[in-house]
Amino acid sequence: MDAGEESHTKAKAKKGPYHAWTYEESQELQAILVEAIKQGWRDKNGSISKTTVEKKILPMLNKKLKCNKTYINYLNRMKSLRREYKLYSELLRFSSGFGWDPIRKQFTAPDDVWAAYLLGHPKHENLRTSTFEDFEDLQLIFETVIAKGNNTFGLGGDSNVETFEVEDDDLQARDDLLLGPSLLFYFIL
Repeated sequence: MDAGEESHTKAKAKKGPYHAWTYEESQELQAILVEAIKQGWRDKNGSISKTTVEKKILPMLNKKLKCNKTYINYLNRMKSLRREYKLYSELLRFSSGFGWDPIRKQFTAPDDVWAAYLLGHPKHENLRTSTFEDFEDLQLIFETVIAKGNNTFGLGGDSNVETFEVEDDDLQARDDLLLGPSLLFYFIL
C-alpha cells in the first residue's frame, strides 16, 4: 500500500461507515424535530443544540425505531434535508409567480411561469407535478428566523395607534425652532 492509499484509508476510518436513512427513519426524525420545536427546545439563536439532539432527540428516535443513529448520522441527514428544503424555498423566494398550495401540497404557478423556470432548470420538472408532504415540516425546521408578531402592529384598520399628519407649516416651525437665530448665524459664517 502506497502513502496515498494509506492516507485515504485512514481518512475513511476516521469518518466511519455510511448509514443510509430509511424513509421511516427520516420521517420520524422530522416528526420529532417538529414536536421539539413546538415544545421550545430551540436555543435563543433558533437552533437545536448538540446536547438536546444527543440527550433527547436521538434517544427518542433510536428507541422508537430500534436503530442506533449517532450525532454524526443526524448531521448528515440534516445536511441532506437542508439541501432539499433550500431547493423548495428558493423556488418560492426567488422565482416570481410561484406559490404554495397547502391543501394539495404542491408548488403553484401559471403555465408561462413554469415554462420560463423550467427553461433554466430542466432537472426540476418534478416540482411542477409532485406533491411535497414534508415542505411545511422542513420549513418549520429550517426557518429559524420567524416573526412572532410581538411588539408589532399592522397598518390596516385594526390598529389603535394614533397617527398624525405633519403639514408644511409644522415642518417650517420645527426648523425655525431647531435652527433659531443664533444657530443660523453660525451656519452663515
